[in-house]
Amino acid sequence: MRRARGSLVVAICLGALGLLLPALSRAQLSPGELSRAHAELEGSGNCLSCHQAQRGVDPPLCLSCHESLAKRIESELGLHAQAGYERCERCHIEHHGRDFDLIWWGEEGRDSFDHGLTGFALEGAHAGKQCAECHRPESIVDRTALEAAGKDLETTFLGLDRACLSCHRDEHLGQVAADSCASCHDFGAWNPASAFDHAQADFALTGLHQSVACAGCHGAIQAERDGEPVSTMRFEVGAFGRCSDCHRDPHDGRLGPSCESCHSTAGWSRFDRGAFDHGDTRFLLTGAHLRVSCDLCHAPGTGFRIESFERCVDCHEDEHLGQLSRAAAEGCTWCHTTDTFTPATFTLDDHQRSSYPLAGAHLAIPCIACHQEIDLGELRSSHFATLGSPGKPRVSTRQFRFGGTACEDCHGDPHLGELDRWREDGGCEACHELASWRSVSFDHDLTELPLRGRHAALRCADCHLDESAASASGPMPLTVASAECASCHEDPHLDQFADAGASCATCHQEEGWTDLLFDHDRDARFALEGAHLKLDCGACHPVETRAGQAFIRYRPLAYTCEACHATYPPGQR
Repeated sequence: MRRARGSLVVAICLGALGLLLPALSRAQLSPGELSRAHAELEGSGNCLSCHQAQRGVDPPLCLSCHESLAKRIESELGLHAQAGYERCERCHIEHHGRDFDLIWWGEEGRDSFDHGLTGFALEGAHAGKQCAECHRPESIVDRTALEAAGKDLETTFLGLDRACLSCHRDEHLGQVAADSCASCHDFGAWNPASAFDHAQADFALTGLHQSVACAGCHGAIQAERDGEPVSTMRFEVGAFGRCSDCHRDPHDGRLGPSCESCHSTAGWSRFDRGAFDHGDTRFLLTGAHLRVSCDLCHAPGTGFRIESFERCVDCHEDEHLGQLSRAAAEGCTWCHTTDTFTPATFTLDDHQRSSYPLAGAHLAIPCIACHQEIDLGELRSSHFATLGSPGKPRVSTRQFRFGGTACEDCHGDPHLGELDRWREDGGCEACHELASWRSVSFDHDLTELPLRGRHAALRCADCHLDESAASASGPMPLTVASAECASCHEDPHLDQFADAGASCATCHQEEGWTDLLFDHDRDARFALEGAHLKLDCGACHPVETRAGQAFIRYRPLAYTCEACHATYPPGQR
């Protein structure tokens, strides 16, 4: 009836237009071909199926056909129930042909669509999904109703349920309620179950139980899905009221059924206040002993009784292999505590009461610089020929006993025995100070060459250094072949004065090489007089070269006038 009445109105309108505007009778009334979904409404007789006269597309007319959508709007569900989506033609534009997509997603396309407007915001892992990954026929809850309404299940966005199991398979195989996924999981990731709190279960996890993998307590159950065998974690655990329900009793019942009387979940070897107290035994645990596993001292199968434990060496090997006799008498606690073996509590004051008090630079030297690791064979051959070593074999140990405490026992004799006559009276300290090896107090006047002038400012190594040594720390013999200048200094005059019987001291002095004692009138054969007094030395003593070495010519030189001055022929002056 409604369609007939609509056709009549259209016919009347067409007739009027034909009388008034004959030229328009040939024009096309429809703005274009309908889409494939509305193809059955093609033709001027069906315009009023969607359009109201003078009002355009009428949403109630659309919903009269799209009944499933009308029910969702009535229930205030989904996108079409939102304010601003009342007009169908806002997103669904017709008359563009059979293959035109009736959904307009806006200028930025479908990827920019805000899914939260549907009432189901995409969060976590859902946010990265493509539409077709969720909107697919097999995920539609009531496919029969949509097919009856003429919906294409491949393209429709209707029919999905918000329940997790409507899209995801039940990984727990029915062990938990179908609507309880969100009580353990969130949209971020299936695993780990971030919302699950084991404290709300019948067995709250404490201590080391918190780090145990779920599968460590929850075994697997087997089932069949779609004809294929599957397995999943079993949530139901049988007995768990006592420790022995899950853990083997290492004491085999000897200490009673209540593990909590000695142990806690914080750790098998850790004892809570009010639980087992090792202080009730004959051996109080302190320091690092508190962190030692029980079975390190109480080996499995040997019981808990230990015969001897009064001395450290009853359990620990003597690291010093009998070198410290006082420790043997007073115990290791003379230098160590149970907190840690290193560093030792042996102090500087203790060392000052030893057979070798530290002084000077020795005070700044670390212990291991003197007490180094040495081969056991060397230790035994030097001091402990009959030393025994209980326990595992050892090849080295740190040295605490020395054959002597003289300087050369550690440092050797860099002077190769040349100073034994002085060392016998006061040792190395007869010349050196303990504050610094380079601080030397030796009196050089006791030798054949007292130091004067520039010699007094020289370092010992400047004269006394083995040429084969790489540095001043190498051997330093102090005996020199001669006290003559030439034994240390090269002769810049190249033996010009060798046959004159003169020494370097005739012209030079120790305060400075250029501060000359030479007197030309006294020490030379040619006294300077008159104009000669004003001449520079080089005017008579030229620089010459011999074998590639430059030197000043002093001898032999002629000293007659003609040797230096030109002579003139008779009548020329």
